Amino acid sequence: MKYFVALRDSKDEPLILITNFEDDSSVVLTVMSLDSKFVLQDKKHQFQQLQSNRTVESLTPDLIEKLLSGVSDPKFKLQPVLLEDLCRIYILVIDPFPLRIAWFELAKKALDPKMLFSSFWECSNVIQDVAFARLAHQEEEMIQVVQHARELEEEFRMKERFLLLKFQELIRNAKKKEAGEQSGSSKEEEYDEDLNTSSIGSTPLVKRESPSIHSPSSSESQHSQQEASEEFETHEADKTSGESSETESE
Repeated sequence: MKYFVALRDSKDEPLILITNFEDDSSVVLTVMSLDSKFVLQDKKHQFQQLQSNRTVESLTPDLIEKLLSGVSDPKFKLQPVLLEDLCRIYILVIDPFPLRIAWFELAKKALDPKMLFSSFWECSNVIQDVAFARLAHQEEEMIQVVQHARELEEEFRMKERFLLLKFQELIRNAKKKEAGEQSGSSKEEEYDEDLNTSSIGSTPLVKRESPSIHSPSSSESQHSQQEASEEFETHEADKTSGESSETESE
């Protein structure tokens, strides 16, 4: 697999790094400038030709391979430097300040037009392959996103139905509770009415004789008594006068 990486040297001149991993057994590094070409071939693909002035544990072969493939890293970066007959690709530690810890040395080779054309051709093919691969990857990601969206939509509908059923159940329970309270209050009212009725029935009633329709009123009664008294007095007087007349006749 070939990777084309755009780099700039210490003088800010543009360079192209072509990294070719051949059958996972070797790597070929090629640096191209406007008028020169530099090549380094590592047959064992273990970066044994990497020279370093200090040991950094985090600088592993996998990380070196990623850097040569153009993958950016927050701690390390590549910087090519052109000399007379060679090119050094330095690996720099970024923090706390740029520090060169290791490098590859590439030998200068003749730059022929065929090699330029071949490089451009391979670069265009790689770009095309990468573009198609990215499109396919994006399409796959889009399919996954759509599938995930459908799953979320179905989950949302299920939760919506669950909440609706729960809400309906709460309404039914509230109505049942309200009906039970109303039934209890009506029973209490009936019980109170029964108590009132029973208390009224147990209270002794005072019998009051209402005046009869034919019974005389008080004024009439007094008048009758007066007439009876007058009649009695008249009768007594007549009786007395009768007795007196009888006595005189004798």
